[in-house]
Amino acid sequence: MAQPNTTILSLTYYGPDETPQTLRAVLSNDVDVNILTRRGQQAVKGVFVTGLPTKIQSSDGRAYMAWESIRLCLFRPGMEKMAREFFHVPNNENLGLRVPGDVDAILGRGSFFHKPQDTDIFIAAHTLE
Repeated sequence: MAQPNTTILSLTYYGPDETPQTLRAVLSNDVDVNILTRRGQQAVKGVFVTGLPTKIQSSDGRAYMAWESIRLCLFRPGMEKMAREFFHVPNNENLGLRVPGDVDAILGRGSFFHKPQDTDIFIAAHTLE
């Protein structure tokens, strides 16, 4: 049986009221995209955007649909550029991914966070116009 992903990152985002909030995220090699867990959905209330349906496929071949997503502006101290990433909200919370139960987000293989880094990361809420 595969071991659960255990690399946890503490992320800070600034919501619509510019108040900093912390999210716990786990790095995952099981999916390509970033996913908000049910816990994460509660944490980022008010910044969801509705987009085109997105198919999420896990490394074991199972497919899931996401109907909502949130776009976040990512930056860290000392960075000259911001990175923007989407976090998808799957229709089925049980994705079959082995992750700790107390995380707000799953960071997929395509995430900026899979690149080496040595400082804290902050994320700011950003809505599509």
